[in-house]
Formats: sequence, C-alpha cells, structure tokens
Amino acid sequence: MDKILLAIPCYNCSPQAQRVAKSIDHFITVNSAIPLSEILFIDNCSTDTTVSDLEQLIPHLKNSNFFKIKKNKKNLGLGDPKKRPFTGYLPMTPNSW
Repeated sequence: MDKILLAIPCYNCSPQAQRVAKSIDHFITVNSAIPLSEILFIDNCSTDTTVSDLEQLIPHLKNSNFFKIKKNKKNLGLGDPKKRPFTGYLPMTPNSW
C-alpha cells in the first residue's frame, strides 16, 4: 500500500502550526490504519517562534516519529513551499501518475 506524505507550509504561524500538529496527532491516534510516511512542516523563514515552538512540541506528541520540520534557507515566496516537499517523493515518469 502507498504511504501518505502530509506537507504543511508555514510562515509566522506558531499558534496555528501547534494547533495543526496536535490535531493531526490526535487524528492519527484515533485512525491508526492511515498509511502515513511522514508529516512535514515546511517553514519558509519565519521570523517568529514557529520553528522553536514546533521543535519543543513534537517530542511530546504520541506519534512524534511521523513529524519532521524542514527549514528553508531563504523565503521562497508563497507557491514554492507548496511544491518543494514533493521533490524526491513523487515518481517522475508519466506512467506512474
């Protein structure tokens, strides 16, 4: 069975990102049959505490092994973080779509 990669772009949204992480963790706990590969928060150079708050929260989640944080080295604009997580994950041949 194929596995699901959940990518969540974030920028200066610490309270919302924490709420999303907790909600997803609860959802995974209740629906344990979901074939997840990982939950990837992609930070687009936040200037607030988004990354540090997620780094503190994730180890305390029941399903912390699924959660990862990727930090962009520079702000890549609105569209790029929505596309970038799939680089290297999706098959690139037309027959596999």
